[in-house]
Amino acid sequence: MSHIRTGDSPSLICKLVARNLRTINVWQRPENSSRYGPPSYGGLPEASRSGRESSLSDDDSNADPDQEPVLNLTFDKMPLDIGQGFVFGSDPNLCDIYCGEPDASYHICSRTFAITINDEGHVVLEHLTHKTVTSVQYNGQKTGTRRKFTWILFPGSSPLFVTAAKKLHFEVILPDHGDNEPVYREHVERYLRARRDAIPSPGQLGKANYLSRFGLDSIQFPTSSRVSFRTNTLCHESMPALRTLPWLARSKHKVNH
Repeated sequence: MSHIRTGDSPSLICKLVARNLRTINVWQRPENSSRYGPPSYGGLPEASRSGRESSLSDDDSNADPDQEPVLNLTFDKMPLDIGQGFVFGSDPNLCDIYCGEPDASYHICSRTFAITINDEGHVVLEHLTHKTVTSVQYNGQKTGTRRKFTWILFPGSSPLFVTAAKKLHFEVILPDHGDNEPVYREHVERYLRARRDAIPSPGQLGKANYLSRFGLDSIQFPTSSRVSFRTNTLCHESMPALRTLPWLARSKHKVNH
């Protein structure tokens, strides 16, 4: 009997679930249609769907991840600038995900943040500007707001919530590739090769300039005592994951944990 493969698509990097009305409206913009996944709403009739949407506000963070629209970041549709990753912002010519125009309470910039894959194969979120702030919440633990900062999005840290430009609020869901993990890893390697071909190496730029170029003034790790990431375990006491970042671990730049 043939084996039935299980797991998410190997082309899926992550799902971004809208968690308030502002984000729902951004996700539904026509510029984002190629990455958009409609809500399921649990099979509710159309009238109930409309009522559900009207009950949300810009600041509502109680949306059901099974009933809200998603954006899918995949290897099937690569970012405009693979050296930067999937960029979110207000300039449709520079961004992969167009987030609309800023207003008095919505501090979106032309390029506000990016989601990409780092050299160790981790999905990361990089805040790109000093003009506004972003925050990431690991498993209910708030890390505060940051500028020009990078967060590693570990699967073991779910739920992962992101708030950007004061009004965008979404949940990051990292897939379980199951039997498709080897194919996913092949996609990651191809992505990283293309990224290395597109950008200067740390040796060419120097450590400080390399960190600055990609918003790596510092890196945020989850603050829980144990976070499982596939075959590796990250403990905040010893931070063994830094062994995969030897030049960063030896540098003078601050690593938060």
